[in-house]
Amino acid sequence: LINNQYDLIIASHVLYYSDNLDKAIKKIYENLSPNGKAIIVHHSGEYCVLSELRAKYNPTSSANLEQTKEDITKIDIIKNSLEKQDIPHEILKQYFKLTIFQNNNKDFRNLISFIIDKPYNTLLKENKVVDLFKDIKDLTNEKYEINLFNKIYVITKGNKHDADF
Repeated sequence: LINNQYDLIIASHVLYYSDNLDKAIKKIYENLSPNGKAIIVHHSGEYCVLSELRAKYNPTSSANLEQTKEDITKIDIIKNSLEKQDIPHEILKQYFKLTIFQNNNKDFRNLISFIIDKPYNTLLKENKVVDLFKDIKDLTNEKYEINLFNKIYVITKGNKHDADF
């Protein structure tokens, strides 16, 4: 495409790993066409079970973007970056239920590794699995479902009120 002008850019659960969050968001914004939109999906901070579990079991994860253990569950890093750079955006929430069956099979171990951003075997070596199981049980209902939400940040290059999609 000419001049890297895109009508739609989607970044789903990847900005955690950028070397410089502000630069990554700025690059996304600059590469939008005049009426382009970017959608960033991210579980960020406040009242987020995934952030809470990661803060407790893997506070040094690179996915935490140099945040302290306390900041992981309180600070909305995407929103802060967008506001700091004066990038027009809206914030939507996506609610869903994640079912976590605690039968310790391969799928369960992979899901836990993804949530915590740490290999399951490392959690075993650190003797954290029993505590993690307890936390998951406390967070789930009788069907082993956790109510979760992602924040969806809709960035608009054109008219600020044009963020509907």
